[in-house]
Amino acid sequence: MTGEGRTMKVMLQLEREDIYKEIPFGVVCEAREGARWNTARRKRLWDETFTEKEKEACTRLFRQARTWSLVKGVPEQLTISVNTLRLWQKLGNFCACL
Repeated sequence: MTGEGRTMKVMLQLEREDIYKEIPFGVVCEAREGARWNTARRKRLWDETFTEKEKEACTRLFRQARTWSLVKGVPEQLTISVNTLRLWQKLGNFCACL
């Protein structure tokens, strides 16, 4: 719905194979758990690349990446917003460049 202060949120339904293709959770988990994460260079790039709102949202993505990679595995299906998928991909690109 669009109108007075309301916007429509577009959602995607991903199957397991789509999750593996579209969400770079393995790269995110590995980068976050690695030694390079705590470097001054990474912190500077993090501040330049992500807004405060995105950084807050990434906290949940880091937790999800760890859960999928190291604890429970990838779900059969996932409903995700287009904006969240874009943030996953932005975060994945950032982590791949570390």
